[in-house]
Amino acid sequence: MTEYKLEKEVLDMLDGVRVAVPKGKDEMRLLLYKRKLDELLQKRDRLKEVEYTAIKHLKKVDYDNIKPKLIFVKPNQKKLWFFYRHVFSSAPFTGRPGRSCFLMCIDENSGGVMGVIDIGSDLMVIGPRDKYIGWSRERKFSGGLNHIGNVGTCVCARPFG
Repeated sequence: MTEYKLEKEVLDMLDGVRVAVPKGKDEMRLLLYKRKLDELLQKRDRLKEVEYTAIKHLKKVDYDNIKPKLIFVKPNQKKLWFFYRHVFSSAPFTGRPGRSCFLMCIDENSGGVMGVIDIGSDLMVIGPRDKYIGWSRERKFSGGLNHIGNVGTCVCARPFG
């Protein structure tokens, strides 16, 4: 009986909480902008550490003579990747559960950075995906999930982004 009473109290409290739903694209953009600004302010010190190096690599690219190449980000380049991710994309960055690999698109001629990508583990349960692929529960959990992934970030630097 006490569990039910506590559950009812929690539900009553939550009933009083109203979530503001954005009305239209402009309101949504404003909400995302505020969230992005908060995120940048929270990570300001970490971003400042690599700012000079990051900007130097952006100025290198000769866009009339590019040769794109994807490279895996090494552990000592992660701060640089996160800097570019925060600066190139207007969407706030949230990590993901499971494994992730981070890549940068560079210009092979100049070494300049053109974009960033992250690919990570797919979610375990996505009904429409599983139905489309034709996965049984057994097939999915006996190795099927090992062969797919999700692109969480795919953004480029100006003038492309």
